Amino acid sequence: QMAEKYRLPKITLTEDAKQLMLQYKWPGNVRQLKNITEQMSVLSENREIDAETLRHFIPEDPESTQLATIQKEGAHSYESERELLYKILYELRGNVSDLRRELNSVRKQMEEVRDLNGAAGFAAQIPVSTPDNLPVPVSEHDSTQPTTPAVEDAIAEEISEPETLNLSNLGRQMIEKALGNARNQALLMARELENQEGRLPKNVDKNGKFNTSDCFWWCSGFFPGILWMLSEDQPQNKQLRQYAELFTQRVEPVRNEKHSHDVGFMLNCSFGHAYRITGDKAYLPVLSDGARNLAARFIPKAGVTRSWEPNKKWKNPVIIDNMMNMELLELIGKMEKNQRYLDIAESHAKTTMKNHYREDYSTFHVVDYDDQTGEVLHRQTAQGYADNSAWARGQMWGLYGYSMMYRETGDKTYLKQAQQVAKYLTGRSNWPEDMVPYWDFDCPDIPNTVRDASSAAIMASALIELSTFDKKSNAKRWMETAIKQLKSLASPAYTAPAGTHHGFILLHSTGSFPANSEVDIPLTYADYYYVEALLRLKKLLNN
Repeated sequence: QMAEKYRLPKITLTEDAKQLMLQYKWPGNVRQLKNITEQMSVLSENREIDAETLRHFIPEDPESTQLATIQKEGAHSYESERELLYKILYELRGNVSDLRRELNSVRKQMEEVRDLNGAAGFAAQIPVSTPDNLPVPVSEHDSTQPTTPAVEDAIAEEISEPETLNLSNLGRQMIEKALGNARNQALLMARELENQEGRLPKNVDKNGKFNTSDCFWWCSGFFPGILWMLSEDQPQNKQLRQYAELFTQRVEPVRNEKHSHDVGFMLNCSFGHAYRITGDKAYLPVLSDGARNLAARFIPKAGVTRSWEPNKKWKNPVIIDNMMNMELLELIGKMEKNQRYLDIAESHAKTTMKNHYREDYSTFHVVDYDDQTGEVLHRQTAQGYADNSAWARGQMWGLYGYSMMYRETGDKTYLKQAQQVAKYLTGRSNWPEDMVPYWDFDCPDIPNTVRDASSAAIMASALIELSTFDKKSNAKRWMETAIKQLKSLASPAYTAPAGTHHGFILLHSTGSFPANSEVDIPLTYADYYYVEALLRLKKLLNN
């Protein structure tokens, strides 16, 4: 757990260290054990802890519950600085514990005064908010700590991880804080790009360079979409609306793009939100042109819409990502009563279900078709570890795509597919504790490889929607997974510090690991689906 928390290699104990652990009295109960484990994980250079090393961390006084003072010989070092910082943080947690007890004491005294004076409801009007989610070290002078075995069991249960999550303990406060941060970051980015004509955000590389793109990069619609979603959440914020309109117009030339399936991403995430939120029909011609060009990529013999252009490796490659673009055909097909668009979207979805998915409901990344016969020529990968591996983001595109197709069509075939994909994903045994996946579920370097925050964001958003369709059987399972992912993404481990990274919201996404492209950096689509997931959850809470 500590290795996951601090993203460090996990520590192990030698036999003599295990014996020492077993012999120690642990007067501070499970909390003391956890605190010492945390201290060892953070401070120990050697990841294998022997008895001699362990003695540095366990207090000499067998009755003490405080952290041991670690003596290091030699000059000033990074390790001593790290130890000092750790000790300061530890003491701060103790101060929080003291503050909580003082507040509770004051509240109790006020209630006694109320009872004496008959001032009913007086104390209830004074809210007392305490950070109950912080782990608190046990003090030997803490008279509030019970010592009965039953309470010790309760303490152990309190600090056990992973914790059970639900809507109430995620809370509106966390959602609003995360959305507030997203608004500030989005405005920061908008101001930086405002006077860079035609430019849209792409990424921030490992050297801190802010890379931008023109409108024809497949991610061009995500930033305008973020601005539209945030402006819908806070309609009084006129600046968000103005920037949403400005950056949406920068994507307008994509209406004439005839060589990319990603017009769905580019236009539906920008102009689609603009029309949905404003009802302004001036946005529709752009969406209509994009849908017409997307439909032109349909291969009748194969029953799918081609993704990339033919190349030396593939004749008519179709990637699982392309499921996401079917939403544009569904939107315009219904609006214009164009049955051909609706038929193309359904054909693509059902053919992809048949040819992309394996028996366990994992998906290939790329399936190549013969346009003359419809025959499947290859099942391979472009961004995953291997042809037969489960590239993380590909699995999430499929999950989201089939949940979306059920929403648009009401066809339970798609609901069943989304359910099965969700069961496959949540049933994988090699998830990290924080539920932010490694870039490929089958990468042999796990856990010593990079994460993909974008996959967690896409999955969380899809699962929140799926939970509203799948109410009886697995809704709780889907929701708890999504909430845990959002809680992780909203933490300092994945959220960029305010005012940094040129306004990107999330860190640690991975574009294409095999190509060494956009590895472990902020990416716009991670931010887009993160904001969407937060707003979907907020809507459920409000309803």
